Amino acid sequence: LERPWRRVTMHDIVKEEIPDFDFSALDVSDPSSLDKAKETAMKAGVPGVDDLNSVGEVLNQCFEELCEPKLIQPTFVIDYPVEVSPLAKPHR
Repeated sequence: LERPWRRVTMHDIVKEEIPDFDFSALDVSDPSSLDKAKETAMKAGVPGVDDLNSVGEVLNQCFEELCEPKLIQPTFVIDYPVEVSPLAKPHR
């Protein structure tokens, strides 16, 4: 049986909107990764990224601004960043 609803990681759904950039390829321990993520988000027209302090927060902001309004069909978005969801498990 096929799953009734789409399941997609937050990285993948954001990549659908920003195809030239892959958040999952960033090294979160590298300070330049945050700058790259912010720059990409600003180029994509995502507001409010200047005040964010982690790659996960930038990813979440991109999701909320670019992807969430376009979700019409039921969709399970998985692998939320631990920075924005205290109950999220660290990525496998």
